[in-house]
Amino acid sequence: MRKLTSHPGIVFAVAVWCGALLCGCNTEHSDFTKEVITKGNDKHNELKSAAAYDTARQRFGAGDLQAAYQQIETAIALNSQEVEALLLRVQILLEMGDDESVMRTAVKAGLKVAPDDARFYYYMGVFYDRNGYGEKAYQCYASAAELDENLVQYKLAAAEMLMEWSKLDEAENYLQTAKKRHPNAAGVRQLLGQLAQLRDDEALATRYFEEAILLAPKEERLRENLALSYYRQKKYDRAVALLEKMELGKNEDAPRRDLQTILAECYLYDNRPVQAKKILRRLLTAPDGEAYDLWVKMAEVSLLLEDLTSLRTAAERLLTLNPQQEDGYLALSRYWDLTGDKEQARATLDRLPAEVPPSPLYQDYRDSLE
Repeated sequence: MRKLTSHPGIVFAVAVWCGALLCGCNTEHSDFTKEVITKGNDKHNELKSAAAYDTARQRFGAGDLQAAYQQIETAIALNSQEVEALLLRVQILLEMGDDESVMRTAVKAGLKVAPDDARFYYYMGVFYDRNGYGEKAYQCYASAAELDENLVQYKLAAAEMLMEWSKLDEAENYLQTAKKRHPNAAGVRQLLGQLAQLRDDEALATRYFEEAILLAPKEERLRENLALSYYRQKKYDRAVALLEKMELGKNEDAPRRDLQTILAECYLYDNRPVQAKKILRRLLTAPDGEAYDLWVKMAEVSLLLEDLTSLRTAAERLLTLNPQQEDGYLALSRYWDLTGDKEQARATLDRLPAEVPPSPLYQDYRDSLE
């Protein structure tokens, strides 16, 4: 077995150390050692903070706001200088609907670390907007837009507030400036189109919506804007082309009955009554689908198709739903007229309650039966 031999340097070092202990010398860490330890602890906390942040982000995405908030608080406690963690806390609080003081405290904490980060102003603006503090919301949106001119979202939010207040000239100036800086932003043209509608300039609105949809052809909201603009201008064939692409009625969670009704009307006025009737039948047979206006449309389509069975059904439903309106009497009278019984057609019109003034259409039809 190898014999261990002592080394003069080792013996001397041990002797010095022992002597220091016997003499009561200070054995605390040197400044350098302390710095190394501190940096190690900081790095460890950063890693733990990052892990907590990732968990918070995942929980937030899953809709578990309470768990997300607990994790983000942990992340910030470990590293209070991380901007993304501070921002995520603001987003979580926004969705939790906390009171203004909590939100303001969170936003101030973020701005203390990143005073020029426009996102904190924007989310504070969203909070104010949701809670009915329009002036405060606008100030926050405007501040965000001023701090970050590269993100069009902030400018659009500020312009929308101005439009809500009917400050249309200011909003247009805002949007035209944004249009020059962001020539490929569909949202700017979309908002300009909506502003034109507020001024009752549907032709200009259509132009802006057409430009917007060229920039974002798959954006459903733009298709809807443009389709409705065509519909208001009685360009039914163009409206149909867009509404058909939206596959209305196929999503049971969001059937968009309003747009299906407009599509049926567009089919009707575009001389496609069969397609119109198909949509109306689907709407009327859906749960809670019966509606007076839909039966009026069904009566109109049935009359055009000379579908007597559907016409009579529509007339009877209208009379049941609201006997104080003339539509049911008019539809039933037309049914009798189509069957050749003009006497019954006149008698049906005469059933209209005396307190209900007949429309010119109603009176003209009554005169034609004489």
